[in-house]
Amino acid sequence: MATADIVIVGGGIAGASLAYFLSRRGVSDVILLERESTLGYHSSGRSAAISREWNEDPVMLTFKRISHQFFRNLPEDFSDVTIMDDAGVLDVVAPEDAHLVEQTVAQSLADGVATEHWNSRQVCERVPLLKPEHVGGGMYYASSGNIAIHELLSAYLKHARAKGVQVRTGAEVTGIDCTGGRVSAVHTNQGSIHTPCLVNAAGAWADSLYVMAGGTPLGITPKRRTIIVPPAPDWYQPSVWPHTTDISHHFYIKPEGQSIIASPMDEDPIEPCDARPGDLRVAEIADLIERWTTFSVPSIEHKWAGLRSFAPDQQPVIGDDPHIPGFFWLAGQGGAGISTSPALGQIATELLVQGDTELIDKRILWPERFSG
Repeated sequence: MATADIVIVGGGIAGASLAYFLSRRGVSDVILLERESTLGYHSSGRSAAISREWNEDPVMLTFKRISHQFFRNLPEDFSDVTIMDDAGVLDVVAPEDAHLVEQTVAQSLADGVATEHWNSRQVCERVPLLKPEHVGGGMYYASSGNIAIHELLSAYLKHARAKGVQVRTGAEVTGIDCTGGRVSAVHTNQGSIHTPCLVNAAGAWADSLYVMAGGTPLGITPKRRTIIVPPAPDWYQPSVWPHTTDISHHFYIKPEGQSIIASPMDEDPIEPCDARPGDLRVAEIADLIERWTTFSVPSIEHKWAGLRSFAPDQQPVIGDDPHIPGFFWLAGQGGAGISTSPALGQIATELLVQGDTELIDKRILWPERFSG
């Protein structure tokens, strides 16, 4: 039987970032298991991959600030490409919600995040697809931008592998032994691994993995998000404009190659699965684009959906399980798994290696908060 100090279940951005930060701390007797043949298949690889540095939730703001420091000051030789660009992120509102701009900008600046207050003219000059009569202003986050998700995932795993971490794809967990009241082995379709520590980074399947170990589900809920790519009209000229979220009308658009991608920002609860876009959500975003922008959507060139998994209180779940020794949680990242992966990877590493972290009050993230 193979052995490992730590087995990570899940080859998305959570598992990859943990493997990377563990390896930087000298913990390399680690095996990362991914059921699919492709890493980052279900959530990480289907994300719009943007990072807005500011967040109204102070816990999430802490994660974003730590992660932005990492993205802007990458370790030497981390990647040959830029991981986060300088396109910025723009949130816009309708005229009737214009008062929200001043409030949000003031709060963001107070939190130390570079933010600009744009009027309707400034917004539409930067994002000419928007209709001026429907824009009351916007908040531009200059230090935010698009994340090169595939490059980030690859860099995490490249450096982890170089330190000795094993990555196994096509490896489905079929059983978990808890001999003597704690995790002792993980069984897969590729063989068994003796280990004293299993990390649950299984995303939408986090609760299912816990049940396999004999636990009671915490209530980690996968939610589907839909994205479409409409055909570009002849007049459209691709340009560098920021990922733009219309808060009032509940959709986002961003340039993507020769066209745009768009989403109705849906969060439909769904069972863990290989998510596919629903026809009603596809029709919804097509209607939103035609109503609030100058784009028309005569057809859909491409569409997809991904899963974003949330804990009941919307905060990540990170730490030792209170009922099954050797079972460690790294789940429930919601829609911010990519943009917070440096912070959450470091926090999980510190908890695993030293039992505590200086980055945040660990009690906020403990799985124990759902007990009783």
